[in-house]
Formats: sequence, structure tokens, C-alpha cells
Amino acid sequence: QGPIAIFPPKGDRAGDIALSPDGTKVAVVIGEEDSNGVFVPKGLVIFPNKPGGGNEVIPLVGGAISSPSWSADSSEVVFLKNTGGRRGIFKISASGTGVEMRIGSSDKDYRSPRFSPQAAP
Repeated sequence: QGPIAIFPPKGDRAGDIALSPDGTKVAVVIGEEDSNGVFVPKGLVIFPNKPGGGNEVIPLVGGAISSPSWSADSSEVVFLKNTGGRRGIFKISASGTGVEMRIGSSDKDYRSPRFSPQAAP
């Protein structure tokens, strides 16, 4: 399979990108540039890793999202979300169903969330 072009919805830009461990899906932080050219995230989407997959976007969650990372079995995505000036760790099902769930304390500021283990058993 050749390279897959990532085209966010019209007017949006792509930020952080993560390929699922099984290679079938791509998680992309979408956003826009402010007047100073700074990327402002506004949500997390998933789409199939295949030609034309960008036309099958599944919106997962809105907000100031960054650092998506996949579970070893490609069923969940963990990410940072800026809430109240702090980056909290959240996770959500990659199917597009369910709601985001906070992981960890809301009074901490986290970076680079990752599932452990990184490989499926």
C-alpha cells in the first residue's frame, strides 16, 4: 500500500497524527490557524488508513486536543485535552461510540500519554 494523503475538512488543518498499531486507522487532531499562524486544535477524528479513507471521517471528541495514542489492540485512543488551563488525560473508544473518560487527577498537567503495554499480547 502506498502513502495515504491526510486532508482534514475544508478550512481545517491537521495537527498531531497517530497510526493505529494494526495499521487500519489514523487518529488526527484537527484545528485551524489563528491570525498569527499558530495551530489551534479543535477536535480529534479517526478515519480508515486506505485510499479515500479521509472521506470516512469519524469525529471522536471536540476541544483543545493533542497527543493521541492508540491502545495495543487499536480499540481505544488516549489523548490530552486542555481543560481549565491544564492538560488532562482522557480516553475514548475508537469506534466513535461512547463518551470520553478522564484518566488521572484533574489538578495535574500531563504530557505524552501512552497505553502500556504498547504491543498486543
